[in-house]
Amino acid sequence: MPRLNLLALSLALLSLAMASPLVKARAEDPAPAAPVSPAELGKTLAAGLKHLHLGTGLQADQVTLYPVYVLSEPAALEVSSMVAGGAFAATEVEGKTTLDKVRVLNPGPQLALLLGGSVLQGGKRDRIVTHDVLIPAADARVVD
Repeated sequence: MPRLNLLALSLALLSLAMASPLVKARAEDPAPAAPVSPAELGKTLAAGLKHLHLGTGLQADQVTLYPVYVLSEPAALEVSSMVAGGAFAATEVEGKTTLDKVRVLNPGPQLALLLGGSVLQGGKRDRIVTHDVLIPAADARVVD
């Protein structure tokens, strides 16, 4: 019976990993260039799952919990942080009547992370970023 529980949990984790997106898509985010093939998705998923280890179940009454351990460190993501006074530009969004969105430009040579809670100065008024945003190198994003 414990093997059946372990198999059921493994299948549930696999289906959850394949069904849920890693990042919530927003309307202002650009569409992906091309859809990922199922074979490539399977390779990516297998590469991520090979570092996971499912521990033995811990049972309390009618609930069994299976701990999941990460066996290795994830690969480092090369990202520079966008800090106040840094080399980025915040401008008003053209054609918008509301002031709750601003266009942020990353002129740097690598991916930049704009943290939620950062204060953007400029435009008609200062604003606070509501959520974290990754901005590609030499590109701009409209952020809340």
